[in-house]
Amino acid sequence: MARYTDVMQEIYNENNIEIEMLSKNWISKIKKDGKIKYYIRTKSPLNNYASAVICNDKYATYCVLKSEDIPVLEHKILFNSKTRGDELSDFSSLKEIKQYLKQHVKLVIKDNLGTKGRGVYLCKNFSEVKRNIKKLFKRKDAIVILPFYDIETEYRCIYLDGNVELIYAKHKEEGGWKHNLSQGAKAGAVTDETLKQKLEVLAKKVAQVLDVRFVSIDISQLATGELYVMEVNSGVIISKAIDQLENGYEEAKRIYQKAMEKVFE
Repeated sequence: MARYTDVMQEIYNENNIEIEMLSKNWISKIKKDGKIKYYIRTKSPLNNYASAVICNDKYATYCVLKSEDIPVLEHKILFNSKTRGDELSDFSSLKEIKQYLKQHVKLVIKDNLGTKGRGVYLCKNFSEVKRNIKKLFKRKDAIVILPFYDIETEYRCIYLDGNVELIYAKHKEEGGWKHNLSQGAKAGAVTDETLKQKLEVLAKKVAQVLDVRFVSIDISQLATGELYVMEVNSGVIISKAIDQLENGYEEAKRIYQKAMEKVFE
């Protein structure tokens, strides 16, 4: 987050953009040439409200992409009965979740609105499933449950108004299973041009279906070579990758500068 702030501050200074932090630093109010725009933390005003909300919700993103036959990792929703008992979950009982585990052998349980790999658990037996559901429901209204996929590499695609500006790989730690840079994974260049083209085509389809302008799209490549969308983020963060990619800072600044110019068009 600090590196993101550094890049954005440079852009504000170099483009004569006034900035005022509001609501305990949750809102960035920016002004240029009489125009006023707002960022909500890292979320750009370029995306419309509905699309941004969908992107922030893992299950909603899955449903929208699935409805248009986009290859996406399967997600099931489970609502907290104490806080959202009137909502219809994909599972009506723990027995059904146990059967889902039996079907897939291992499950991943996540906070439906989580970021940076926090609140994400790999469950190899039913005791772990129950324990982690209980843990998440102490502070969350909804979680998603998905099969454990044998993901070889995850790729992040930075999309801006019809173009994929940057693609980089996220390599999990040796012996690990998460591909989050904040959880120890490492960023790397993508040198396979055929693969880059496939990722770009898929990312553009995702952006079109979600009706978004500026997002990061995480695409998983399974050990079988197949590509599936993992999730989409309306807050575009490249902070961890900046220091791990060649010319990372310059690339990040170029992308954020381009986005900022579109904000004030």
